[in-house]
Amino acid sequence: MTRSDLPSRFFSPEEQEIVRRSIEEAEAGTSGEIRVHLDRRCPGDPVEAARSWFDRLGMRATDNRNGVLLYFAISDRKYALFGDEGIHTALPEGTWERLRDGMLEEFKKDRFAEGIAWAVRELGGALGAHFPREASDRDELSDDLSTSDT
Repeated sequence: MTRSDLPSRFFSPEEQEIVRRSIEEAEAGTSGEIRVHLDRRCPGDPVEAARSWFDRLGMRATDNRNGVLLYFAISDRKYALFGDEGIHTALPEGTWERLRDGMLEEFKKDRFAEGIAWAVRELGGALGAHFPREASDRDELSDDLSTSDT
């Protein structure tokens, strides 16, 4: 499959739905909020780009400061996982590396949506252990894939 280098066209509609559903499923068991953002380029540090997009997407506004962004710069083949301040003390050591390595295995097989969906579900389970969903919880952020073609 030939993939576009435009983030808005990188995934097929079916693949976009795989990612969206994985976010919905992951968030069903946690008050944590998960977003996925595809960027075209990242000339610098992907963690800094993820931090910037985290802010642009309003992810610091969650009640428990427990949002996580999975950021991907597709043309530059860079990615980063970025969590709000409530995340780092809660997740077990090695979580970010395990998620990165698991996604990379799927990416090598050109299974990008599946790799992201796997990481999102794993992240949801980890978040659920520390930030369980309460009856009063509401979905604070969109579950749709976020993209920028610039």
